[in-house]
Amino acid sequence: MAVSACKGMFSLPNDIRNGLWSENRSKVKDFYDIKVGIVSVGDIGRRVIKLLKAYEVDILAYDPFVSAEEMKNLGAEKCEFEKLLSESDVISIHTPDIPETNNMFNRENLHLIKDGAVIINTARPNVIDDAAFIEELSKNRFTAVLDVTKDAPSMVDHPYRKLPNVVLFPHIAGAVSNGCRRMGKFAVEEAERLYNGEELLGKFDLSKLSIRA
Repeated sequence: MAVSACKGMFSLPNDIRNGLWSENRSKVKDFYDIKVGIVSVGDIGRRVIKLLKAYEVDILAYDPFVSAEEMKNLGAEKCEFEKLLSESDVISIHTPDIPETNNMFNRENLHLIKDGAVIINTARPNVIDDAAFIEELSKNRFTAVLDVTKDAPSMVDHPYRKLPNVVLFPHIAGAVSNGCRRMGKFAVEEAERLYNGEELLGKFDLSKLSIRA
């Protein structure tokens, strides 16, 4: 999604269908020598950082539970949330849905996102304040690629569908069709590890889920 958005693969085909050709080619950005911001460095965030190592990009990361040293070992620079928003060319959200992340992206900080940036949410919809987000997107300053939305079942007339700088997907970043078998396979393997007294790969430290825990 990040590479496609930067290269204009979501917008340029519509230009061509509407009779244009290379008029907006100057807005295309190579996935090179840019800053990519990762919001939350759990298992998924870490995998994204690993994938990004194939590209010559600088990685910023925000996660209050991960130390600067560990971030450096992963290949990212630990930074504050505001710096990530203001400096990143691409922002990829991987936060859990907990009280601390509710409306994490809101009217107080969305204006910090730089012009021409891409913000991707494949995590949870509640991390974004929809009203404030739509207000900022209406300025056409940056692009949003959303795989999760709060009103997905009944959003036929939702502003997200009408804004030209919003790309919507019906929650395909999660497991779909044949991918669901992977979840079943993992569950069975975890049951086997539990039965054999082995360490569970999906074991989670609840103290790292909530600041108040």
